[in-house]
Amino acid sequence: MKPVAHHLLGVLQQHQRLSNTTGVIAGFVGAISVLYGGVASRFAPHGWHRVAVVLHVEQQPFLMKLEPVIGGIALALAIAAALLRFTSWCLEREHDAAETADDAGATE
Repeated sequence: MKPVAHHLLGVLQQHQRLSNTTGVIAGFVGAISVLYGGVASRFAPHGWHRVAVVLHVEQQPFLMKLEPVIGGIALALAIAAALLRFTSWCLEREHDAAETADDAGATE
């Protein structure tokens, strides 16, 4: 039976490219989240309208309700990118160690 790392390496043949792509997408969604947060803060209730929202007399604007969802998506993508990058690093490290061991065994 093949070790788990070799099985994952077979599944993720282009793990480095996938890792880089996921990191770029996570960065883009994070930037969109920051921009959306800036726009949502401009539409946040001010003055007496804020008091009405706090007392639940009026509803929050939809932009304010959607802001945590977009932030959560950005965070989830960042975590996925970090885990994929870490997995890629581990696979490369084990692959390099196996090549070094094979080279050392061939020279003896």
